[in-house]
Amino acid sequence: MDVPQREVEVIRSLSLSVHEGEIVAVVGASGSGKTLLADAVLGLFESNALVRGRIWFDGRPMDAAALAAERGRGIALVPQSVASLDPLMRVGRQVEGMPRGRGAARRADAARRRARRAELFARYGLAEEVARLYPHELSGGMLQRAMVAAAIISEPKLLICDEPTTALDVTIQEGILNLLKKINREKGTGIMF
Repeated sequence: MDVPQREVEVIRSLSLSVHEGEIVAVVGASGSGKTLLADAVLGLFESNALVRGRIWFDGRPMDAAALAAERGRGIALVPQSVASLDPLMRVGRQVEGMPRGRGAARRADAARRRARRAELFARYGLAEEVARLYPHELSGGMLQRAMVAAAIISEPKLLICDEPTTALDVTIQEGILNLLKKINREKGTGIMF
């Protein structure tokens, strides 16, 4: 059975810039393409997607491969759902991510990431024991802070926050937003909400 294909233009005539130390908010109705925009900036799109336009990062034009190389390093995402975490992997391991290199270099990178994760957990009010827990054992606010730590562990220049406070109570929302503003001020990280 042949499924008819059609082209649906979701985002068009959009131009935006996020500079170092700047916070930019993209506002739109549900289904208007905000998450699709975040995915495009991260170089994440379905194989059948038709992507047109230009993305520049750090003074260089980027294609999907270049964006993928920057993902998790120069550009990072705080997803809108805690379901982005692997339920079968301990939280600390997910925040630390995969070490790079081989042999001694890999072990050194793993140790550096572990120390950075411990520093971020302490800064964001997450006890060291949280690293050994699984996502289902944490509250929504703890999970969100862990996802922020995972996004900034490599000190990206651009942080994309896709509704990072969804389903959190007002007090926790305020804490997460204050945390993101602090990252913006201290590191000069550009943030796109």
